[in-house]
Amino acid sequence: MKIKLGNITLTRRQVDVLIYLAKNGEANIYNIMKGTGLTYSTVHKSVKQLSELYLIRQTAEVKNEKGVTAKVYEITTSGLVAALASGKIWKEAEQVISLWSKKAPLTLKKWKHFTEYGLGEAIKQIITRIANETLGRIVIGGKSEPADMLFAKIFDDFFFDVVIEMPKGYGKELCRAVWSDPELKTWMIKHLEIKAKEMQAEAEIYMHIQRSWESPIEPDWDKMTRVKIVSEEHQRIKIIL
Repeated sequence: MKIKLGNITLTRRQVDVLIYLAKNGEANIYNIMKGTGLTYSTVHKSVKQLSELYLIRQTAEVKNEKGVTAKVYEITTSGLVAALASGKIWKEAEQVISLWSKKAPLTLKKWKHFTEYGLGEAIKQIITRIANETLGRIVIGGKSEPADMLFAKIFDDFFFDVVIEMPKGYGKELCRAVWSDPELKTWMIKHLEIKAKEMQAEAEIYMHIQRSWESPIEPDWDKMTRVKIVSEEHQRIKIIL
């Protein structure tokens, strides 16, 4: 059985490898074989494919007492989100997020806090939604820490949008949960400040364009500010060029 998340499709065996790393931390191929019961060739192939998708990455090469070198792998932040969104480890989500707390987005770290507000199912929906909107669509490779920090920021940005939307059924309780946690409240205020500045800057650009059109003198079209509107799956993204 395959699982589709965003623009990527994972096989059952790939999910098994991803979940093993999510639950157990860094591991080499031999550890993964023992933990999953999969063959060496299957694990090796899955590890290669997951690495190409930036869901896991190699962290080291370690020699054992026999002098055999084994590559060690860890899950990435996007891999952590994918593992959760697979729906296979919701019961262990708190422990998994705690294990990878150094690379988990702030809003994901607050899993326990949200569940205390009765938002367990809602947070599952949000994580799955963000996974479907980002995985395979936003490709982040490169060095470990910067890449993980960037995806964590993207995850939190998407989570912010959900809070602002106040989804029917749990929107008010979600806002209460964010409001009641000092760290989340500070995060929310910071994002609102950024969003307000972005909207103000965008408004000024449109006003400049408006003045150009209102002028009795034909504008210099080569110098005109261009605004590109990109429609993608019910989203409208404005890019100021």
